[in-house]
Amino acid sequence: MCDQIGTPQLLLNQSQEVVWEAESKAWGETYVEPREVKEGVVNNHRFQGQYYDEESELHYNTFRYYDPELGRFISQDPIGLMGGINVYQYAPNPVEWVDPWGLAKFSVLDEIAIQAAKVLPERTRSAVTVAVGRGKSGKLYVSTSEKTTRPAIRDWANNNNIINVNSRTENMHAEESLRNFAPEEMSEIGSSKPICIDCENGMRKNNIDFNEENTSGKKSKNKRKQ
Repeated sequence: MCDQIGTPQLLLNQSQEVVWEAESKAWGETYVEPREVKEGVVNNHRFQGQYYDEESELHYNTFRYYDPELGRFISQDPIGLMGGINVYQYAPNPVEWVDPWGLAKFSVLDEIAIQAAKVLPERTRSAVTVAVGRGKSGKLYVSTSEKTTRPAIRDWANNNNIINVNSRTENMHAEESLRNFAPEEMSEIGSSKPICIDCENGMRKNNIDFNEENTSGKKSKNKRKQ
């Protein structure tokens, strides 16, 4: 069992007995409950993409090591300033952001949108953008760049208590669909692909949070009034 960003908290056996339990602080410091550790059960997974290294007590994050006590990477971002101006930063908010590879930060909503896109067949996935938004009420919504959401994503949304939103409009971006057709105002939107300048400007205008590192810097080919 994991928390809202995918950090393991409990491991259960087939009898639903707890065989491993841990508590994590905001930046990833983890305390494993000794009374719940069963003989032979070891779990070194931490934040998404991180693996605890017993010798260094650091977290291996694919491309570099992360220090949970400092809440920072111990080396600069391999992709330089493309990953943000703070080259040692893990994320601006560890409760809602993840960095699975130690390269680029994703908001939780970006990550959810990417997971939604992965339920589509690989051969057609690239033609669709998926956006996931959090309403003012805290409810989650999903929409795509197509007029109606494909059945696979609708089923995924139903299984994850996420509300589907259809634009029924040609050439409308997924982010724009959430802003215009969700039953409540959005407080934050994440996307499976980099956000275009037009959608970026539209979200700024409507005070909607988004991951500024998940942007394309390009205008939409099908520009709509934002």
